[in-house]
Amino acid sequence: MIYNFTETYICKFHLNKLLLRQHSPAENFICMINIYRKTALIEGISYLILLFIAMPLKYIFNISEAVKYFGWIHGVLFLVFMVILIATAIKYRWSIVRIIIYTVGSVLPFVPFILDKKLKKEYPQS
Repeated sequence: MIYNFTETYICKFHLNKLLLRQHSPAENFICMINIYRKTALIEGISYLILLFIAMPLKYIFNISEAVKYFGWIHGVLFLVFMVILIATAIKYRWSIVRIIIYTVGSVLPFVPFILDKKLKKEYPQS
């Protein structure tokens, strides 16, 4: 059995456990989908903040700093989301169509929350 340090470390960090043991395949399975779901939700919230708080501050109240900082935060979160999406897609062998749907859904307001509900039904153990 090949020891995957990165995945085990991320899962341990995500679960706030500092144990020096490798997770079972079932624990890794649940952990990876949880990491993806939480990252997608955080990224979706950052997008809503950017669209409905920062953009009105810029264009209505002429406060451009809000878009500068929230745009930067959202950009970093989007990159993290894409890396985790690809890692999750590889682990669960998701189709290209599904990856495209999740990628396009991440740039549409409120769609990440709908996709999260579908994922929760598909993977109830997470």
